Amino acid sequence: MEMVSHSSGIPHEVPNWVRFVDHVLALAVACPLVSLFWCGGFFLTDVYIYPNDKPFSYWFTFITGSVLSLNVHLHCDSLVAVSSRCPDSAHLLQRITGIVLIVAIVFQWDGLWCLVDHYLGHTQRSCLYCWALGTAVLCVTGCRNNMVTGVPFTCRHDRPEILFAANTRFHTKSNGNRFWSFCDQLFSIFVVQPSVILIWRGIWNIQDYTLLPNDPVTSANVSCVTEITIKPYNIHALSGTLVTVALYLLQNSVAETSLALGPSARYGVELVWQELAVSSSVTLWRGQWLWFAFIFQGEVATMWLATLAAGWALTALNMGGLSTQLGAVPDPPLDITTDVIRFPIDYAAQIYKTHFNYTMLIKQRHAQKLSTSVVSKPLLEMHHATAKVLYPLLDEIRLAVPDSMAN
Repeated sequence: MEMVSHSSGIPHEVPNWVRFVDHVLALAVACPLVSLFWCGGFFLTDVYIYPNDKPFSYWFTFITGSVLSLNVHLHCDSLVAVSSRCPDSAHLLQRITGIVLIVAIVFQWDGLWCLVDHYLGHTQRSCLYCWALGTAVLCVTGCRNNMVTGVPFTCRHDRPEILFAANTRFHTKSNGNRFWSFCDQLFSIFVVQPSVILIWRGIWNIQDYTLLPNDPVTSANVSCVTEITIKPYNIHALSGTLVTVALYLLQNSVAETSLALGPSARYGVELVWQELAVSSSVTLWRGQWLWFAFIFQGEVATMWLATLAAGWALTALNMGGLSTQLGAVPDPPLDITTDVIRFPIDYAAQIYKTHFNYTMLIKQRHAQKLSTSVVSKPLLEMHHATAKVLYPLLDEIRLAVPDSMAN
């Protein structure tokens, strides 16, 4: 991919190798860590939350998780205000809030998933009903984009400006009406999120019936890696990794094609694309969870260590926000051409852009000798602060502002 020079020194596009690194990180690093973190959360919830009192334990976890999640959403604006006044505290607040939020999300997902299994049973028909109902609700309510909001199709830094960003379906925050804003948050927690859970539950359990149900080891392989098993009148060639890579490679072509279509045709293409992406995510996660079950063998202490290690690794890599969900992503109007095909995977790209901008500003600073410039100094300091946030583990990024700008 060609670099285009501008007078500002900002790259027009990111090189192909950076994009490649981004997608490798999303698939091979971020996804397994988040998947393990969630797997541990589900396992520990089932162990400690009233394991012998069902369905009360299911209702307890679902209601508790939903209420906790609602409270976090209601305080997002306050957290954003505090973070903007004191940027250094933004990440500490995010870590503390993230602990509460991940517990809330796991409780909500695990509780609702178990409630559906308890009342509808683990049947093929209930799986199809869940998938169809969840998809229909998201399409009718204009929240279809919430199908694909996590790894392996999202990989970003925990940047201060997005740590507590919680969009809502009806954008009621802008009108200042607290009652309607509260209702909007309720809609996100009790309509949008349950619909996503139903889709995941439906696809996951369908694969329990279709991907070699009598051979869990091979089923895990089929979910995680490429494997073809030939049986009479049957060829199982479904692979989460293979489909994910295919979607990575096709996203630019599909995006360009869909943007050239009319509103109705574009909507259909986007819906099929998102269904493929969420199915690929479920397939990949299912295979990883089966392997985690084989590796840890239900040992509580080992699962504690694995969960804490995954959480620490995500925090160290500045990816903690990938394990949580905030708000609801509304669909763009049909008459507005918006790209919803390309995946928001820009972890390495943000590092590249910030480092490029920072070094170019320093070069401009020394070349042009703008020691008294009221523009260059704040801009350089801003990129310096951003660089420190994006690369907390890399020594070379801890660059001091030049002495000539200290005054």
